Amino acid sequence: MAILLKGDGAAPLRVILKDGLHVVGSGVSGDGRIAHPTVSRRHAEIEVDGEQIELRDLQSSNGSFVDGQRVSQARLQIGQQLKLGSLRLQLCRAPSDDAEIALRLDGPVVETAGSTLPAGVGDRFTLHELPRLLAQLAAGTSEAELLRAFGAALCSLRGVEGVRVSRGDERYFERVDDEAQLWAFDLADLQVELQVASGIAAQQFQPLLALLPPLRALAGPAPAAPSHPDETAPGPSPLSLDPVVIDIYARAVQAARSTLSVLIRGESGTGKEVLARHIHLNSGRAGPLVALNCAAIPPGLLEAELMGIEKGVATGVDARPGSFRRAHGGTLFLDEIGDMPADLQAKILRVLQEREVHPVGARAPIPVDVRIIAATHRDLSARMDEGLFRADLHHRIADWDVRLPPLRERPADIGNLALHFLARELAQLQRHSRGITTEALRCLQAYTWPGNIRELEREMARCAVFLGEGEALSSDLLKDAIRQREDDPDTLEGRLAREERRILRAALAQHQHNATQVAAALGISRSTLYRRMQELQISPREA
Repeated sequence: MAILLKGDGAAPLRVILKDGLHVVGSGVSGDGRIAHPTVSRRHAEIEVDGEQIELRDLQSSNGSFVDGQRVSQARLQIGQQLKLGSLRLQLCRAPSDDAEIALRLDGPVVETAGSTLPAGVGDRFTLHELPRLLAQLAAGTSEAELLRAFGAALCSLRGVEGVRVSRGDERYFERVDDEAQLWAFDLADLQVELQVASGIAAQQFQPLLALLPPLRALAGPAPAAPSHPDETAPGPSPLSLDPVVIDIYARAVQAARSTLSVLIRGESGTGKEVLARHIHLNSGRAGPLVALNCAAIPPGLLEAELMGIEKGVATGVDARPGSFRRAHGGTLFLDEIGDMPADLQAKILRVLQEREVHPVGARAPIPVDVRIIAATHRDLSARMDEGLFRADLHHRIADWDVRLPPLRERPADIGNLALHFLARELAQLQRHSRGITTEALRCLQAYTWPGNIRELEREMARCAVFLGEGEALSSDLLKDAIRQREDDPDTLEGRLAREERRILRAALAQHQHNATQVAAALGISRSTLYRRMQELQISPREA
């Protein structure tokens, strides 16, 4: 178990202490630091031993108080109030994993944990080491620095006693015994040698070594600034660990340099516009990227927004060029094209065929040179079967039809994206954090993210606001739908409850909260579904 000391104030102080003896005060480093003017540099000792919590005052200037009484020594209980100097603190229970940092934002990016690492070597590398390597890449690390960090990351894995990373006579990382037998892997011009128990054991690490070439491709100087800095479209995608997404972005570069039309399918918040911008920036087209959400504009106004309108068509109407003409020489991103009215679909098809637009009220068409990238969250095949979307338009916009997977299908990306968004928000707030705790990362990865990347981005922005200076993001700061209940103990019963809650939330999201469909998918009755939702405190509309 661990305990959480929660302070009052505009930016509540939070200190998490795991089992063991801790010195708390304004002058200590690490977990016990409490930056408050009335707290002494070494104010008190707090010993945590399961449910047993002991406080010993270290002759502090302003004293330690329990339930309003000044004490030199006291036994504390969960829920009790503690005061150090004039700082009021509430004593709460916290998951023990909230006392451990899984993803760091300060200090060395790569840490070696030796034989204390868990048995899941692949999971450890994917969920912990790779996000740290990617954080370095996002900061613009060089190839040499990346190779050193990669070697250190391999050294941190259980079963790896030594690593050497070299190119010819140049050695980037070396931590091996002089007389030890090494197992070598050739990766293009690099050689990675592992000191492990056997050749069979060495082969188990080959999938991890296969990640090094694509990581090297991302190292080096930061990418050049976009050619159109005034565009409002989002910037490049945060680095992904998911093989499907990595492959999509690699293929996107190939598609960008061709004349293929692109249709991007995916749920809301999966990054469809980010991928569209990636294609545009790699296309070499000199014109701008213009984005238009077809579902956000009333049908009666959508034609004028796309095609333009002449002055005087109606009283008080000024001339507007329309999205096609504004995107001349560049790219037009038509988001949610599946919601476009049928009559306008025919006009879009005509523009693509004739390469000219006919503004509302104009006497003659105007030539345009525009590349179309379309996106939708709808099933266009079903809409074509229902007569709601034109098959001939679909053929014109879907030379490359690509599906972006939702975040729930990309668990390895969640930690990396969360760290990316948290770091960005903290930079704007001019605040620092030690990173994300193991328990918070577990909660983030167990959640189904119905709002996908956009929801994760907003959650990190919210957490950053309430995160104190120098604190780690722990699970208690996450919103209720994301974090697991604190009264689920680390017993078999508690673990089963957490897993059942995760399954129910995923089923609710998958079937749009339709109780009949959820019950059928899980093989239970509706009454059983409602009873378990009530017992697990899952609201009827919770995803």
